[in-house]
Amino acid sequence: MMRELFQYVDKQTFVHRVNVFSKLIAVIMVTWGVMISYDFIKLLLLMISLLAICLSIGGLQRLRFYTKLIILMALAIVPSQALFYWRFYLGEAEATLWIIHPDELLKVPILGPLLFMVTGGKGIAFCMEGLIHGTLVLLKLGITWMLGALVIMTTKPGDIVRALSSIGVPRGLIVSAITTLRFIPLTMEEAFITSYCLRMRGVKRTSYTYARLMLRNAIYNAVARSQVMTLALELKGFGTGGTGGRRNIVFKAHDLGFIMVALSVLLLLIMS
Repeated sequence: MMRELFQYVDKQTFVHRVNVFSKLIAVIMVTWGVMISYDFIKLLLLMISLLAICLSIGGLQRLRFYTKLIILMALAIVPSQALFYWRFYLGEAEATLWIIHPDELLKVPILGPLLFMVTGGKGIAFCMEGLIHGTLVLLKLGITWMLGALVIMTTKPGDIVRALSSIGVPRGLIVSAITTLRFIPLTMEEAFITSYCLRMRGVKRTSYTYARLMLRNAIYNAVARSQVMTLALELKGFGTGGTGGRRNIVFKAHDLGFIMVALSVLLLLIMS
């Protein structure tokens, strides 16, 4: 499933028919609105809408995968912001529930002095403001990530290369970026498979043998994958030298409609 993370979905939907520049303009507008908005309800509704679009384009399996990633992001971001809220340590927020009171900080075995130094002697506390802030950060990051995923799912790599090349972006830079997007999920999936196979053979994760075999397999697969991808790019005619010829950008009715939808979302986000 990791190899499908940044993979084009071959369908004929409204979003697929929109040209690359219209998608980029729409993503920039919506992302800007998301960054300056602090309305929890609006951000949550936008996230649900993007997940629904993802379901209609990528299917239930891909939706489950994206949902799991968002849950993992939530487990990492929300608790850390709730327990280590930066405004609390600046004296601008109050503790809702003390986890480790400052008077008890140095009494913590082994980690007491370290926690005292890291927290400035203010202890560790659960802050409701931090919980709200962490949830907003999660929604903002999740929406931004989903927007990028939807662009990748609905745009052929060749269309991205030709569109960016037509406005003077160096072709080598474009091909490198596209290759990286495909390389990361493939490498992650191969690492998961290798780890599973090693654990099935009884190799412990903390052992030297596990680390050595994982590193050797990662290097071997990376070299082999890069050779295959280079050959595939050459066969498809994607060279890395120079830039493509500049072309006029044409916006059709559905492109303008897509931009207007993004503009409406932007206005809804920034309106109080």
